[in-house]
Amino acid sequence: MKLSYNALQKLYSSSNYSIEEENSIIKIFYYPPSYSEASGIEEDVNRTIEITGKKENNYIEIIDAKIIENGKEVRKMDDSELGFWIEFIEGE
Repeated sequence: MKLSYNALQKLYSSSNYSIEEENSIIKIFYYPPSYSEASGIEEDVNRTIEITGKKENNYIEIIDAKIIENGKEVRKMDDSELGFWIEFIEGE
């Protein structure tokens, strides 16, 4: 799956994202609102989505995407979740 480099540039100004670049490897960290912030129901889970890609010309080739809760990897994101996220980011 691919994310355009232009879409990536938009994420730099978002407070919910942090981006690390080292050579051609890019790590995108998304910090979604907590469950308690979104629903008002108390939950003690710190969730992060970590997406790793490789910079190619004018796009990022996604090579890994995972969901992390309280510092531990819970699971990999499946292609449908990742595709939905890419569509959302590309459309902003």
